[in-house]
Amino acid sequence: MKRERKKVFVSLIALSMLAVGCSSNGGDNAQPSSSAGSTTATTASASPKNKNVKIVTVYNAAAETFKSGMELNNNPIFALHQQKSGYNPTFELLPKDDSKQKISLILASGDVPDWLPIGSKEDFYKLARQGAFMPLDDLIKKAPNYQKLLSKEELDVGRVDGKLYAFPYPNTTSLAKGLLLRTDLLTELNLKQPTTLDEYYQVFKTIKEKKGMIPFTFAAGGPEDIDTSLGSIAGAFGVSSRTVVKNGKLEFAYTQPEYKEFLTFMKKLYDEGLVDREFAVTKISNVKDKIIGGQAASADIAWWEAKTIADTLATKIPTAKTQYTTLPVGASGKSGIIQEAVTNRFSTIPKGAKNPEGMVEFLNYFSSPEALKLQDYGIEGTDYKVENGKVNQTVEQSTAIGWRILYQIMDTKENFQNRLAAKGFVPYYEPLTKNAQVKEETFYAPSIDAYDKKLTDLTTFKNENVVKFIMGARNLNEFDTFVKEFNSRGGTAAIDAMNEWYTKK
Repeated sequence: MKRERKKVFVSLIALSMLAVGCSSNGGDNAQPSSSAGSTTATTASASPKNKNVKIVTVYNAAAETFKSGMELNNNPIFALHQQKSGYNPTFELLPKDDSKQKISLILASGDVPDWLPIGSKEDFYKLARQGAFMPLDDLIKKAPNYQKLLSKEELDVGRVDGKLYAFPYPNTTSLAKGLLLRTDLLTELNLKQPTTLDEYYQVFKTIKEKKGMIPFTFAAGGPEDIDTSLGSIAGAFGVSSRTVVKNGKLEFAYTQPEYKEFLTFMKKLYDEGLVDREFAVTKISNVKDKIIGGQAASADIAWWEAKTIADTLATKIPTAKTQYTTLPVGASGKSGIIQEAVTNRFSTIPKGAKNPEGMVEFLNYFSSPEALKLQDYGIEGTDYKVENGKVNQTVEQSTAIGWRILYQIMDTKENFQNRLAAKGFVPYYEPLTKNAQVKEETFYAPSIDAYDKKLTDLTTFKNENVVKFIMGARNLNEFDTFVKEFNSRGGTAAIDAMNEWYTKK
């Protein structure tokens, strides 16, 4: 009875912590503890008898694209995964909206799945410390294929207080955005492609004078919009990341003299009408629309949106051509955009799961080349052909089975590249790989309360003042005062707490 009460108590804590709306956001390869040659689940003699595994995974719009007669747990690709793994998986999607509420209800119910993804690092750490998940250090030995695919640094983001409580889903995209420019305007105006910050300024000025367009558009309408839509310009001042390393310690980029230089440049662009004067109310989704609508000439754009922009412009403005250009290089030679987070998903096995060992062996199968190829291309002879040893698949064939992404519980950069090629995204993603990547050290840190709890408030305060500084509502002579305000609001305590981890690292 006491054990049951404890179980319910932990579940209720999990429910309450998620319901309050908790916010989030290189070592050697880990060595497997058993044979690394396995590409499927371990042999039947060593496998658990229970072959049923219940998997909850993240929602994707592809769930709405099944052909008639097919659904999540009934289609040819699902059946082939079932056959090759020797397991009977049942997949369930988290809802499109309010996934946190659904997760809290699952944990409170006591009837938990064998696999549950947590999107927020803060939520994952809180729930792990409350005892919501099983420790995985022993179980991971049954997944040598999975272990081979992650570096120690990547795997360690799933650790809480030294113990492994999640299988991190690796982020296979190192960079998401670059500076996309209407290069047909350069040709029309007899301008060379810019590379330095000064050259970009001259190009923006000419486009404004000759075409009457917004030379560069960006957004400040959402919590993270400023950082994600101004990365290319901020990088020219060395402040595209959240933190910077100075004298062997981390400092918030927003409090540095270089950030003041960045804001001074942005104010100059704003005063001269060279950036979107509606940026304060513009959202990221609007940025793409302004380029498609012919209102703006450039912006920091994600690779998956670059293809949509190019395809749409081809029908609306046939002469328009877009291209990712070299990121602007500042006077000190700095350039770059912040790298993507190490993971955006912490895959856990909840306490009380009915088949944890079977789930880990299913993960091992899903981390094999055979399973990953099935996820990339579908079924040979039906969804693609192999000619001269190479996969031949049309974009239409790949799109027709786009729902296969719903089963993606593991991924690699190589397999991500395979899908890019199949879907025609390579020309839009590959140029980004040539850009300088700025490592954000805090992405590799554990959850640190003094930092995590203040980050949202600090970011909001910073955003409010960035808007004021750029628009002139607050004089840049007050930047030092802003820094003091930022630090007094918890900035100093937050970065000091983070440095306790970083300096020991």
